Amino acid sequence: MPRRGITFTEDDILRLVQNIYVVLLTRGMLGTYVYVCDTPLRERLRRYFHKSA
Repeated sequence: MPRRGITFTEDDILRLVQNIYVVLLTRGMLGTYVYVCDTPLRERLRRYFHKSA
């Protein structure tokens, strides 16, 4: 935010993005759906998510 004289480090941005995803993934009323187009990333993330029937 250069107009306000505020700068962010890479770690600041990473924490902000992680926080956004935590909020989005935990606030779903009827659940949250995650669709991943990239096959290797999908396989890596698969262990963190439970697929319900």
